[in-house]
Amino acid sequence: MLKKFISIIAVLAILFNSVLFTSSFLIIISEPTISITADTPNENGEFNATVSIKDNPGLASFTLRLRFDNTKLEVLSRTQGELGGVTLPNVANANTNGAAVFDWVDADGFNDDILLFTVTFKVKDGASGTTNLSLEVGAGGIFDIDMKDAAPDITLVGAEINLGSATDPVKTDAEAVSEAKSALTWDVIRGNNTAQNDIIGNLIDLLPTSGTNDTIITWSEITSTGYVNLTTGEVVRPKYGDGDVTVTLRATISKNSESDTVDFTLILKELPQITAQPEISISTTILDVYDEEFTATVSIKNNPGLASFTLRLRFDNTKLEVISRTQGELGGVTLPNVANANNSGAAVFDWVDADGFTNDISLFTVTFKVKEDALGITNLNLEVGAGGIFDIDMKDVASTINLIGTEVDLEPHPDCYPCYCPECICDCVNKDCHDCGTCEICDPPHICDPCECSECVCDCVNKDCHDCGTCENCDPPHICDPCECLECVCDCTNKTCHDCGTCEVCDPLHICDPCECLDCVCDCVNKDCHDCGTCEVCDPLHICDPCECPECICDCANKTCHDCGTCEVCDPFPTVELSFINDEVKIWADAGIISNDATFDVIKIMPPPLEVTEKVADQISPNAVVIAYYEIRLKDSSGNFITKLSGEIIIATKLPQGYESGKGVNVYMENENGTLVKMESWLENGYIFIKTDWLETY
Repeated sequence: MLKKFISIIAVLAILFNSVLFTSSFLIIISEPTISITADTPNENGEFNATVSIKDNPGLASFTLRLRFDNTKLEVLSRTQGELGGVTLPNVANANTNGAAVFDWVDADGFNDDILLFTVTFKVKDGASGTTNLSLEVGAGGIFDIDMKDAAPDITLVGAEINLGSATDPVKTDAEAVSEAKSALTWDVIRGNNTAQNDIIGNLIDLLPTSGTNDTIITWSEITSTGYVNLTTGEVVRPKYGDGDVTVTLRATISKNSESDTVDFTLILKELPQITAQPEISISTTILDVYDEEFTATVSIKNNPGLASFTLRLRFDNTKLEVISRTQGELGGVTLPNVANANNSGAAVFDWVDADGFTNDISLFTVTFKVKEDALGITNLNLEVGAGGIFDIDMKDVASTINLIGTEVDLEPHPDCYPCYCPECICDCVNKDCHDCGTCEICDPPHICDPCECSECVCDCVNKDCHDCGTCENCDPPHICDPCECLECVCDCTNKTCHDCGTCEVCDPLHICDPCECLDCVCDCVNKDCHDCGTCEVCDPLHICDPCECPECICDCANKTCHDCGTCEVCDPFPTVELSFINDEVKIWADAGIISNDATFDVIKIMPPPLEVTEKVADQISPNAVVIAYYEIRLKDSSGNFITKLSGEIIIATKLPQGYESGKGVNVYMENENGTLVKMESWLENGYIFIKTDWLETY
């Protein structure tokens, strides 16, 4: 599986002639990039800027901000690319802010090298020279299919646009400053605020430092300083009880020796009184004694105003299974796959909309079915997913929201007491059942201590029973820790027993995962231990094989589940396995595609470092380095070369020297004409695996 975004591209070339089947492949290191490609402005000053991804490591979500100089360019339109489903920005907001934000999320992800979206720009009148388009990672980040942060490993590449020469007549410095002053209006800097006398949010993200006609803008606060960040436009509102504050924000516009000023009088509204903490909670329908299904609805209360969230609803999949999941009053939530939720015991829900919402409403609903023989209490819990929770200003507010789970009683109306005394009345239909509270069945908690020491007195008739409070039977909670470390002190007589709080016996909750994978970090002294959350040891979710053959035995309660190891479910690998010296290269295939007595040779053509052909080099990243080259020759039982195959095979080769642990793999087929085609591949147990059904005659 893809664990990191610095990927290895394995180029697999399939060649054929009349007597020999040869498959050769290269292993090349490269880095994923997201870049802008821009046209030259046409006679009307219009051009397209496309954003594409190359050497895609497999993404599940991204938020990208395309920045441009809004004194020179304006957005005319923005359209979907080959990916589709991208949340496109508002054109007016993009032109006001000089930035267009694009969001995309899909739990299934994509790994193609494709066009993400296109923006059509127009060059403003009088603009000349060059200008830059740049990409930034937005507040939603970039996450891979495993919902790990991939932004640090992806290179973002901008573009420079040649605007040509301005057609407007040359202006004097005074005229230039005057025009720039007229252009610098409240609408330019207001951000999401509606009026100067009602400032409740930040101003534009980055106050402009340049105006029209190559003028320079500097900012200062004339009164009540310290409330506005003069670079970022961030506003610090006065605390509740301090009252509103008036701030005069001055822009000084200059060009050479000419200058002028524009003042904006802003009234910053005091923060509202905080009356209740925001919370997202689960509510369930009552589970009747005759019911097998119930619903769990997730809702928000005291909503601070959200623009996106990723929530994970965890449940015990040995007791419950998801039947369906539906939208709540909010709508537009990305719903999880039912089968995946039941396999993992977790259902992940995503929602994003830059306009946000502030209502206290239901977000989504899940319908559960109680599994056969499931008893007792089970819990439903909420967790913040990898996408986080962000408010309308795209600030992370996950830590300020209380996530509230719930308990579900799988036996809400237990069997009535089998007592026949006249004081017991039972109406199961209306759940109005009463017991007498005195007989042995109705009052089972009255069990006398089986202690015979002289201090214990028992009068069962009057239910007046007392124990001594000190002997082993009467005071069973006083059990000393069986730890012999020097820090543990125990005085059982006076019940003053202390443990060290750090050793394995005294602090049994701190049990480190016995996993040795590189992503697990353990600092036991400071109790700062982290696991990767994905390997078998760190994620011991007990998911049974869905196999029904008689050799498979599954005891989920005790987690002693065994599969037969031979049927299609328990052993999904193909039935024929061929190996080359010391398992350096392996081939698997279904019976009939390659016979059991087939053989193959492997020739390592040359050691690294290697050079690629000019045509291959043009199709991969400039920093690619070839670290291995192989040639494989398949033969049948008579020694004849196999010239044609039908169906899929899997080829696996040990990771060669030069590969850095933790990096992913992409595989490309090299056609006879030298073009590369992306294939399915993955890393597992120290091998590069390649699955292909391209082994036909070429």
